[in-house]
Amino acid sequence: MKKFNPYKNLFYYYRGPTSKPIHLEKQLEDNTTKALINTLEYSSNSLVVSFLSALNIPIKDKSSPQYDLQVSTEISRPDALINLGKTNVFIECKVDAPLDKKQIKNHLRSIGKAHLVCITPREDDRKILYSIRDSRLRFITWQKIYEAFYHLLINNNNIENLIVQQFVKYLESINMAPFNGFQKEDFDAFLNIEDDPQKELRNIVKNKLILYMEELRRELKNIKSFKGLVHSVGNLNKDSKVVWGMICKPPVESKVHQPQFQFTLNRNRFQIGVMLEGINPAKKLRKNIKNDLGGFYKILRKLDGFILEIHHKVNIDNLPKKFRHYPVATLRLGKEINKEDIGFILSKASQYKLFMFYCYKVVPRDDKHLNSRKFIHHSIKILNKIKPFYEFSN
Repeated sequence: MKKFNPYKNLFYYYRGPTSKPIHLEKQLEDNTTKALINTLEYSSNSLVVSFLSALNIPIKDKSSPQYDLQVSTEISRPDALINLGKTNVFIECKVDAPLDKKQIKNHLRSIGKAHLVCITPREDDRKILYSIRDSRLRFITWQKIYEAFYHLLINNNNIENLIVQQFVKYLESINMAPFNGFQKEDFDAFLNIEDDPQKELRNIVKNKLILYMEELRRELKNIKSFKGLVHSVGNLNKDSKVVWGMICKPPVESKVHQPQFQFTLNRNRFQIGVMLEGINPAKKLRKNIKNDLGGFYKILRKLDGFILEIHHKVNIDNLPKKFRHYPVATLRLGKEINKEDIGFILSKASQYKLFMFYCYKVVPRDDKHLNSRKFIHHSIKILNKIKPFYEFSN
């Protein structure tokens, strides 16, 4: 099976020999600036005109634009320069680094009447520029640039379309694009993890999951029953075959001690569900089932397409917080469930000293819902359906 390779992208960069984070950050920032300038330079003039017009920068001479990188001035060095006739537009780009107010002021003192465009991934950085109050300043996020360029894509193979396509794909790979669904290569990243010792492919997927979780939380905050919940995305180690995120009541650090909505992606599928992995929440659900067999039965009957698993948890070498868990019972929910199944659930949950519940729905990797930002709303439908199970567990 041919695996996704980010290095085939025109703009994706090879990491330098250093492992120092500050050097890697600068390398990424410089490369992303270069990717933007190269995209503008090797596309038609209409692209740069559209780009600057969207920033409300007046252009009198639209012919023969000129470009430069790392432009040294008297007291500062902006990342790039676009020149159209008598119009000069300097650019300062940030990827991970914060926007530096002092640096921006130095740029402004050096560029005369030219404009300065600041590009960052954070919408809140706009406030820093507002506080400077200079009419030469413009601000845009990488996400907005992605959206503008993405909408220019058309179904043909001309060179300009290829360059723009490669640029938006590059922004996706470095987490500078809004969430736009999960694609085939995201699942493929977990196929042969031995070929990804630096976790490069899997970190791309993790970054995408972070975007998904952030977007999902923004949508959920307007739904009463999800207000006040917080989210987190788990760490990846070199052997990770899955990436996961969760939503629970604050603080995040107490997630093990309460029911949590969980989201996982592996080589085959995306899963959305409710997990009770801690001792106390698992025992509480077992108690709630005993006290209200009929209510629990009604909830499970409405969960068509969901699966309930009971896992046996085993402590590893008596180390705190170190467990393995093994599924010991799996039930398909919905109209197939009967009252005898509730008794079976209770008996299995009483058979082991340590156990956990996991109720979830599978979204297969080839499901069409996954491939666009509409997956956020599809996810909310799943969460609303499983919400009664979550509420019963509390």
